[in-house]
Amino acid sequence: GNRGKLVMGISTQQRRRSMWAATVAVVALSLGQARAEGAIVGPAAGTRAVEVLAFQRSGSNLLRMIQKLTFNTSGYNAHAHPGTAANRYCLKCMNCTIRDLGGFVRNAPGQTHFRLDKPFFKPKPPYTKCRFPTMQLSVHSLPDLVGLYGAPMTFLVAVKEPVFWLVSILRFWGLKCPDVTDERCMHLLRDWVSYYERWLELTANRTSAEVGGSAVSIVRYEDVLHDAAGLLERLGAQYGWVRRPNATVVDMDSLEVPYSRRSAFHKKRSESEHRTFLLRPRHPDHPGDKLAWYRLNCPALRAFFATTDVPQRLGYDLWYLRECDPPGVTKRWRAFLDARQWLLAATAAVAVAVSGWWAARRRREAERAGVYAPLPAASEGAALGSPGSRRWS
Repeated sequence: GNRGKLVMGISTQQRRRSMWAATVAVVALSLGQARAEGAIVGPAAGTRAVEVLAFQRSGSNLLRMIQKLTFNTSGYNAHAHPGTAANRYCLKCMNCTIRDLGGFVRNAPGQTHFRLDKPFFKPKPPYTKCRFPTMQLSVHSLPDLVGLYGAPMTFLVAVKEPVFWLVSILRFWGLKCPDVTDERCMHLLRDWVSYYERWLELTANRTSAEVGGSAVSIVRYEDVLHDAAGLLERLGAQYGWVRRPNATVVDMDSLEVPYSRRSAFHKKRSESEHRTFLLRPRHPDHPGDKLAWYRLNCPALRAFFATTDVPQRLGYDLWYLRECDPPGVTKRWRAFLDARQWLLAATAAVAVAVSGWWAARRRREAERAGVYAPLPAASEGAALGSPGSRRWS
């Protein structure tokens, strides 16, 4: 009996060793073939953490919200990657008591608005209280970027049409820019070009790329506004994301997005489609002309964007800058403004008519009830202002 147990034990061990050896051989062969064919070796796309990055006021909060509402994906966890740059600038990881909604030092690795196009990062107040270090940056490839996080990631990069973005950032920060050749405005435009040019460098001039188990997709704000459902469907199919069981079609106009709660997205869609955002900035020298800012700054904007092709590589056709104040554009906007003025005038007329009708009705009802009586005629001895008149009652 003991001999039988020993024989059975030996055969079981041998079978287990053979199975392990075969498994290791298959895995090694598969990895060797993948490397030989240049295939991507890394975690499955559907299991990678998803990180949304963008220049400020480019729709990053909106993109993050609709992605999380639709798909069951995880975000980046800096605590799980000690020693990385993102962990180094994580407030909780470094026991920094400064309150910040993003949990990271602003514009640092790990934060939504990380400026990967800069040669170095230096924290600004109030983050200097926790003595975060200055760091040299050299992000010229997707592996360089992933190295700052310490794990393969799927990066969604939000972008907004540059002039639309400029108008939005000026309005959000309360800046006045009657002349875009002002250094502050030129600095903003140069930063936009530098930031998205670096992303295009990382993706080899494509709006979507995957290298070494990590991926980048550049998502236009305008596409989110006009076809959020189609965009999410394409991203989900591309990366194998699992939809949430109760996920429905996102109702853009019912969302309460941080920093955008006062904005109705159907108005944003209209601004994007008709380019009416160009009517927003008012020129101080021409307060009554809504097109003055566009007319006076169009030549400077056209000259600036003639020096770069970044908007075109991102799919933006800045047609309204090719010929400043073109008749077609002016006619379209004038028609839009005239229609709006006619609508406002008609609404006011209807309101006045309804108000008059309602007042007359109330007066007739009061007369029938005996509450209201007309003023007596002067021939009857009731002069206006006399003790017997209604003015004294």
